Amino acid sequence: QISSSACLFTVVKAKILSKAISFIGNIVLKIFSKETYISNSTFRFEEIKDRRNDFDYFWKNFNNKCSDKIMTCRDSNYLCWKFLNTPNKDRKLHILKDRNLICGFVALENTADIGYIVDILADTKETLEQLIAYSIKYFRKQKTKSVVFKALENNMYFKDFEKFGFVK
Repeated sequence: QISSSACLFTVVKAKILSKAISFIGNIVLKIFSKETYISNSTFRFEEIKDRRNDFDYFWKNFNNKCSDKIMTCRDSNYLCWKFLNTPNKDRKLHILKDRNLICGFVALENTADIGYIVDILADTKETLEQLIAYSIKYFRKQKTKSVVFKALENNMYFKDFEKFGFVK
């Protein structure tokens, strides 16, 4: 959960008291969560707004390493179709670069109160942690009340999301 104030207000009816408790609770959550993950100085995030050929290079290399774990081709054509050409949805596609090479991406969708991590792909565990932390920070800035990542338990990233506080 991103902010505890909405949940607390339903339990504690005094608005000022619930805000004070949630403020303290959010500070504690920030301290103990991996949201404050320290990033590698060579990592850089970019929002993608149109088709990019450099993504095909990343996809080809990633697919060669993990073809047994990936069910859907995620080349630039797929990403444009699935995330960039969706006029009825507020979706954003962010890539993570390390020394100017794409090493992962995350697709985010924002609704009124819920932020969805729609898709994520990372070449290393460190990249994955960067992408998850970035997503949480992104939704916090959007003032989203909760973040959802839907996955089966056998998803290769399931345990990593649990480390960031996501629950079944």
